[in-house]
Amino acid sequence: MIQSMTGYGVSHGGQRDAQRENQKAGITVEMRSVNHRFLDISIKAPSTLLRYEMAIRRLLQEHFFRGHIDVFVTIMPENTLVLNNEFIKNTVTVLRQIKSDFALGGEIDLATVLSFKEALINDPKEIDEGSLMSALIDAINMLKQMRIQEGQLLLQEMLPHVDYMEELLDKISSLSIDATMRMFDKTKQKMRQLLNDLQLDESRILQEAATYAEKIDISEEIERLRSHIKQFGKNLSINDKIGKKLDFILQELYREANTITAKTDDFEIKTLATDLKLQTEKLREQVQNVQ
Repeated sequence: MIQSMTGYGVSHGGQRDAQRENQKAGITVEMRSVNHRFLDISIKAPSTLLRYEMAIRRLLQEHFFRGHIDVFVTIMPENTLVLNNEFIKNTVTVLRQIKSDFALGGEIDLATVLSFKEALINDPKEIDEGSLMSALIDAINMLKQMRIQEGQLLLQEMLPHVDYMEELLDKISSLSIDATMRMFDKTKQKMRQLLNDLQLDESRILQEAATYAEKIDISEEIERLRSHIKQFGKNLSINDKIGKKLDFILQELYREANTITAKTDDFEIKTLATDLKLQTEKLREQVQNVQ
């Protein structure tokens, strides 16, 4: 299915027993995706998980081809305050020695110990790789599903434009034959008027008129447009990784429609071709968000 580059995924999980049985750490993985020309990944995670950054990137690269993806990894609780027993023991011993050596008064109590910031330290929580990858996969699946849902909405918005472009091209095609013949006859008449005194052979006038009519003929552009529209519709049914190809096809569509407006002198054909360019621009706006 066609896939958008816009979506959101989240997973809450990855609990594990810490070193103490009564402590547990949980992990949350959030992903947000928006459109981008290439796959651009930004990862924000606790320092204890930075060693998994390349593994996270590889996992995302297996599932996505384009889009800017922000990944947020959170551990709850990220750390816990614990007593620095060795520091406290040494500190109390030194304080008692100072008190004894210098005959100082006062008590060595809790407030005294806690006045040293080293008495309490953070015990960072860690998540094992298996729990991390499991949470990542859950978030990726949710993100991918949302991107597919958004892709289906894009598809429903694009299909009417494709149908309308085919209608416009059919009208241009039906008008082009008559327009070319009218221009051929008009050119013959003008040449006869301008060259009336030169007594040119009628066959020469017909040849020159035919040459000019060939220059303004748009049948080749029409056939190329028909082929491009067909290719565009066909690629919409491909599973994914079609955004860049669709954009290229639309560039070719616009170029051919622009050539028609430059070659023809027929007002109605020019109007239809201009509308065709407008539809192409509208489709390009939608395609910018297709993976």
